[in-house]
This record gives sequence, structure tokens and C-alpha cells, in this order.
Amino acid sequence: MMALIATLCLLIVSGCGQDSPTQGSTTAPANSNFFGDTYFIGRTVTITGIVTRVITEQSFVLDTRDFGDESLLVLCEPSRDVAAGDRIHLSGNVQKFVYGAYAEQYGLSTDAAYKMFAGEEFLVTAQAMRAE
Repeated sequence: MMALIATLCLLIVSGCGQDSPTQGSTTAPANSNFFGDTYFIGRTVTITGIVTRVITEQSFVLDTRDFGDESLLVLCEPSRDVAAGDRIHLSGNVQKFVYGAYAEQYGLSTDAAYKMFAGEEFLVTAQAMRAE
């Protein structure tokens, strides 16, 4: 009986985590739903999108409907060079947006400018690269 219990425990433990996603970087083709649910929160993804609005020097909005969100907020380090209409390629960490958690670090403007992103998935990235 003890041998059977030990074998079952071994099988259960060895199967743990095999269906769970791995942390790390994910690059996927268009139509990947990076921002449609919480699956990718805490993971690094690589995407390409069109800048629809620049909010501050460290925040802008991308049209990334191919990745599950028509208006994706991106926070980045200063000195990026993007403008509305630019097609950019970037890697960033998917997080859930809470204004107070990022306002000071990323020099965000008023809370009203970010209200539509409250509780939504967004990207934190070191730099945005123009896609040629």
C-alpha cells in the first residue's frame, strides 16, 4: 500500500507545472491575444503596432488590435523617439495598469489622461524601436 501511495505522489509531483506557462520572453505572430486576458501578465512579449497618441515623453498609446487590444498603453524610459503614426517594434513586460503605481516613476500626466487604461493590461518597456 505504501508503495502505491509513493508512486501516486511521484506521478502527481512530476506532473505539476507542465501545463503552466513559463516566465520569459514571448514572440508570437499577429492575432496573439497578449492583452485580452491575464495570461501574459508578468511576461515579456514582443509586438509591433502603430502609435495612435503620445501622452507624455514616457507614455504613448499603440493600436495593437492584432494582439488583443485596440488601444494599448506603453510606458517607457525617457528619450524615446516616437510620434503619432509611427510603426514601432518593442519588447515589454505585460502588467495591469494602476495609475498610482506608475505615476511618479514614469512622469505620468494627470490621472484623467490614463483613466481608460485603469485595470487594463499594458506594457512597460525600456525602449521603442521604429519598424522599417
